[in-house]
Amino acid sequence: MLGDPFLVNVFKQILRGADHDEIKLLLLDLLLCCCDDFDEEILRNIREINRPMITLAFYFRVIGLYFFRFHRDQEKRRLKRIISELRKIHRFMPLSVPA
Repeated sequence: MLGDPFLVNVFKQILRGADHDEIKLLLLDLLLCCCDDFDEEILRNIREINRPMITLAFYFRVIGLYFFRFHRDQEKRRLKRIISELRKIHRFMPLSVPA
């Protein structure tokens, strides 16, 4: 499933029509795992949702992927950048960036 261009397009289409934050979060999670060039759109959607618990849930998902994909340096850099940006959304939450 990872990197399948057909599925990526389907997920993006569904995301455009999603009207609930929970559905958006699920689709953003799928897009995070499926494509490398959607990071800015993911962060924009998380900022639009602007709910600390959703940001926190997505943050933990990205942290899990970061440690799961420890052998892929390029993906680690990408995920670390997303983690850094997620920390900026709700500065009152003490979220750390992996070393």
